[in-house]
Amino acid sequence: MVSYAGLEQLLAFWREHTGLVYFIATLALALVLRLAARIWSKLRPDLRGTVWVVEGLRLFSWLILLHGLTVGVHLAEWLAPFQDTARAVFIAVAIVLVARTTVRGLLVSLQRHWHRWFPAIPPTTLITFVVTLAVYTVALLMVLHQFGLSITPLLTALGIGGLAVALGVQDTLANLFAGVSITLARLIRVGDFVRLENGLEGTVRDIGWRYTTLETIQHTWVVIPNARLSQLIVINFSLPEARTLLQLPLTLPSSDSPANQLAALEQAVRTVVAEVPAALTEPPPTLRIVGLTEKGQFQVQIELWVARP
Repeated sequence: MVSYAGLEQLLAFWREHTGLVYFIATLALALVLRLAARIWSKLRPDLRGTVWVVEGLRLFSWLILLHGLTVGVHLAEWLAPFQDTARAVFIAVAIVLVARTTVRGLLVSLQRHWHRWFPAIPPTTLITFVVTLAVYTVALLMVLHQFGLSITPLLTALGIGGLAVALGVQDTLANLFAGVSITLARLIRVGDFVRLENGLEGTVRDIGWRYTTLETIQHTWVVIPNARLSQLIVINFSLPEARTLLQLPLTLPSSDSPANQLAALEQAVRTVVAEVPAALTEPPPTLRIVGLTEKGQFQVQIELWVARP
């Protein structure tokens, strides 16, 4: 049988180490949740909602661990002077963790379902930046409120100093708003083949919050500030449709039988078009005489349609 003195010692030990025991228990539960998240991600990687389940389990593991720390600090008498500060810090960390989980879940969901939700707007890194900025801005305001900082004076201070800040980052803001304007206007989209007024041409690979990236025919990348791109004259070969008319000028050599020469050229063009996958047979290619050189040579123009620029 347990003696009364032994029972008193056990209770005294429990009262002295309750916080530590509780923290160890929450730590074990958090590890179990992390393990469950890893197993779920391995077993059901393609299941709809998997990202939210996995990120939710990871978030709960962190929240449970923070709860264990909070209770441990509350039960530790020697930490009594720091209990209020520790509680505010733990809540702020929890807010940041919730924001991070929200951002991860939203970005994965947008990546998977973007074309179904927003078929008219192509996905860009600008969208990722805006979503991340919005979520973390709300989280920052909640953290400031948690530490007793009033949001209204802060916004007033930002309004007063906003002019100085805007002057300091005016180029960045100009590129950001130009990127938003380009994305919403949908006149330049990711995947479009464009030619700029300075002669540069290529495929739009991304519209970011500062730059738009083109991939040229030589497989090199051209980085253009959004504000600069919004001021240029741009020829978009992918609008209003991807089908493009190619006009190829050609000067025929002198010949005693130009009719046979034109007929042979027309047959050669049709043969080439039939062998090129990107070339369209409907409408069929055409051959037009557009001029005559001083030496009596025919200047012709071959016109054919291709499926993409």
